[in-house]
Amino acid sequence: MTQNPTAATSFVRATAEGSADEILAALDESQLRSLAVELAQLLASTSPALHTVPGEPEPEQIYGHATRLAAATLGVPPDQLTARVRRRPVADARAVAQTALRRCGLSLPAIGSHFGQHHTTVLHSLSKVEASPRLRAAAEQIAAQLLAPEAAAS
Repeated sequence: MTQNPTAATSFVRATAEGSADEILAALDESQLRSLAVELAQLLASTSPALHTVPGEPEPEQIYGHATRLAAATLGVPPDQLTARVRRRPVADARAVAQTALRRCGLSLPAIGSHFGQHHTTVLHSLSKVEASPRLRAAAEQIAAQLLAPEAAAS
């Protein structure tokens, strides 16, 4: 099934008909992985309107909010977090924002793209934050605010 270029489309149809469970039960791990890739490609090729949930913030709003919160928490200008500034306070704030975004479920490449960095640089930043109790606490606080903005406002 997964070798067929329309496997994702067939699966979507089967889901609509209520027979997706039968198809999934017949697939091995490799076929499931291939189906997941095809579904992701199918979704990526569809209208951008399908990628948004009404009432949910756009990705750029989430990035901007995380950047502003991290900059305010660590006392640096927010615009420097997306610039190629390497000073320690700025790099720490950038790493905190990246860690908070990762904890919110964003991918390493997506986070890296926003900050103009390679995903492996983001991965290094995550490990730096995890090694520092001060930075880890800041990232946890920001992630909590990003995940539950109404709770943070009250």
